[in-house]
Amino acid sequence: MFTGEYFTKRGPAGETRIRAIPDANSNIDLDFRFAHDRTGQGGGQSLRILTFGRFGRGFRGVADMNLVSSLKFRQIYEEGFNTISSPLEHSLAFLTRNDPGVSVNMLYARNGVFFSDPNQPGVTLRKFPALEAFVADQPLAGLPVYWSLDTGLAGIARHDESIKTPIFVERYDLHPALEFPVVRSSVLDWSQRLGFWETIYTHSLQGQVVSDPLNRFDFEYASSIAGPQLERDFGTWKHVIEPTIDYRYLGGADRFRKTFVVDDVDLVTNTNEVEYGITNRVFTTRELLSLRVAQKYFFDPTFGGAIIPGRRNVFAPVLDISGFAFADGLRRASPIVSTMRVSTSASTSTDLQVDYDTRDHLFRSAGVSGGMNRGQFSGGLSYFFTRRSAIQIPNNQLRGTLVYGNEQKPGLSAALSFSYDVEHSLFQGSVAQVGYNMNCYGLSFELSQFKIGTTRIESRFRFAFSLKNVGSYGTLRRQERLF
Repeated sequence: MFTGEYFTKRGPAGETRIRAIPDANSNIDLDFRFAHDRTGQGGGQSLRILTFGRFGRGFRGVADMNLVSSLKFRQIYEEGFNTISSPLEHSLAFLTRNDPGVSVNMLYARNGVFFSDPNQPGVTLRKFPALEAFVADQPLAGLPVYWSLDTGLAGIARHDESIKTPIFVERYDLHPALEFPVVRSSVLDWSQRLGFWETIYTHSLQGQVVSDPLNRFDFEYASSIAGPQLERDFGTWKHVIEPTIDYRYLGGADRFRKTFVVDDVDLVTNTNEVEYGITNRVFTTRELLSLRVAQKYFFDPTFGGAIIPGRRNVFAPVLDISGFAFADGLRRASPIVSTMRVSTSASTSTDLQVDYDTRDHLFRSAGVSGGMNRGQFSGGLSYFFTRRSAIQIPNNQLRGTLVYGNEQKPGLSAALSFSYDVEHSLFQGSVAQVGYNMNCYGLSFELSQFKIGTTRIESRFRFAFSLKNVGSYGTLRRQERLF
């Protein structure tokens, strides 16, 4: 399918889409957009590839590629609020085989980050070629001991304002581990874990990237205690309380600042920490509510010298407790992280996370998301808040969707979605759609608006008239419907 557009101020643009279903287990979907912008601001191209299929010998291949020439092109010409507002570019293609206990993967991965300032170069992370293998916990020689293995070799690269690696930096990674269950019961679970992590890089970071091999040999010990579990029945209700303590020590990763980060393998640092938490659960015939409150205490607040005061520090020990950034210098304790899930019925659920920083005595961030699906109605609502800090810009976002019916249902269908910036009292995007289907034809209308900075300020009306088993006429496409 080819679509051509002409803008009176910017000039011509177009889209080519190819879809195919070679067999019952395969799919191909290619979407190429392009524009020649005579203002010289937003011309370029974007390519979306989504394809999957089965190969012989139990292998399955998937490609989900998103390539765009610039953030400006995305904000001006592409569709959908989530796409327009995102500065991220993700591309992943892999060939995988998963057998009981063993997984083998060959993959290509590319991640990019655009900045709104066109003079500031973005960040590009690439991993290709890559071969990874994982062996899940297996019993060792009939003993009450389990072994596992995670290994891989890859060519990695990173380009940003300060780091420019060669196009192919070799990385070899080996991570075997042993787990010893000490106590396994319905009341108490206690296990120990020993392992080592051998990672070899052909290049290292010493002010600049140099061809000087870096060998990172880490020793890992972990002890995990869950329980004692306390429970009490209240007729058809049951309340369960379970405390947990997880201790982890990892040593040998004391050259984090000489390692350039491409993925989670590179985020390993020294740590000596304990995480303590308590989980409450309420059951009837299913789980109605769960609430977990947890915090980490770091015996080594420098993480082997990885911490840089006054900067945003991101590595594995701090990411394990919260997805919101908090490490801006020496830290003895993480924020207290409260995570709650409420599911009052089989068709509703709500998730809430709140981070309270005991060092600064304030709520640092919060997020809530909920969904509902009942009869012809479905919807979702999400809210995220982060407080301004030296390492975090403020964020106060509310998003929601409400849908009635679907495009296959005879009669009336309608949908509404919106994104509201509470921080600036601004509707960044909203879409309202309504449609009516008869047995052989349907009519749909859409009213939308975007306000993304000064780049995309737009109000638009679209429609589509469809004939069953024939086609449609209009500007509202099937893949852009909310219902």
